[in-house]
Amino acid sequence: MKATTFISILAAATILAACGSDEGTSVEDMSSAVTFSGGISTRASGTSWISGDLVSITAAAENSGATNYSNEEYTSDASGNFTYTSGAEIYYKDSNAVDFTAYYPFSGTAGTAAGTVSKTVAATDESSTGQPAIDYLWAQKTDVAKGATVTFAFTHKMSELTLKFISGTGLPDVTSLSYTLSGIILAGTFIPSTGVAATSGTTTGSLVMSSVNTTSTLILFPNASTQTASLSVTSGSVTYTSSFTVPIMTSGNNYEIDVTVNKTGLSVSGSTITNWSSGGTTTATATV
Repeated sequence: MKATTFISILAAATILAACGSDEGTSVEDMSSAVTFSGGISTRASGTSWISGDLVSITAAAENSGATNYSNEEYTSDASGNFTYTSGAEIYYKDSNAVDFTAYYPFSGTAGTAAGTVSKTVAATDESSTGQPAIDYLWAQKTDVAKGATVTFAFTHKMSELTLKFISGTGLPDVTSLSYTLSGIILAGTFIPSTGVAATSGTTTGSLVMSSVNTTSTLILFPNASTQTASLSVTSGSVTYTSSFTVPIMTSGNNYEIDVTVNKTGLSVSGSTITNWSSGGTTTATATV
């Protein structure tokens, strides 16, 4: 009986020693959980995060460190503070600095690297409730030391096209319009690892929008070449048509095009290009 007890104690001691050795090399330091937050200047809908927004965070250790995580899911509150949701909560596993990448909205499976997101924009995506899902945001913080709070500065990776309708000759009503915009590429991709969004292919499509009051802002994939768009606007029982050149659109910029609705037809003037927080100018031409 005594011999049996002695052997059991030795076995337990051996197991505890092994556990202690493992903790020194692979078990996460629970006191080093990373605190994340993120700021954005504007959103597709409103100017702040919506409580419940799902964000992806990836960690890549420098100097062959051990702190490596892929596409972990975090939830934002309205103030932009992120809390762990699913996958694995991110902790520092050693003292090596870490590079963090984040994107919105979360895609794929938590803990598995996200693949390229393919999307064809439809009219339903351009509603106030639909636009946040295609307002792809991306941020990166590099060389972050253990113990630091990570504050991401998110940037927009899509482009905005704003049509501003102006009542011209004959004073047609521009407060209750519908329109069809055709001849633009609506398909594109977003790459979560790099934050690059761009149109894909050459097939063009149409967006049919209704209940427009003076302005209509669309979120579209950035395009590398100009496009000739057709615009058909209905005010009351009268439909007006025109065409204009959509300029090259880059990520994070808003392109405003003035559309004057006259009783005799449409006039599309030079456009203004602005960043979603600052800007410059460019021109777009139209054939009436």
